Amino acid sequence: MDDVQYAISSGYRVAVTEAGEAWLWRLTTPAGRDAGGFAPDEASAKRCAAFAAFTLSALERAAARRV
Repeated sequence: MDDVQYAISSGYRVAVTEAGEAWLWRLTTPAGRDAGGFAPDEASAKRCAAFAAFTLSALERAAARRV
């Protein structure tokens, strides 16, 4: 099992690993938080990780705003 690792421009790191009949994706934020899950194929795993990165980034921006 080889990990496919890449970085997203916003500083997030993604690792995608084949795990039997599914693919495991794991996202690490610049702050060191981790998120992950399973997907049916490699392309879906990459999309899930990208969506998670976008969502976590938006939540961090919203938390940083002062009302």
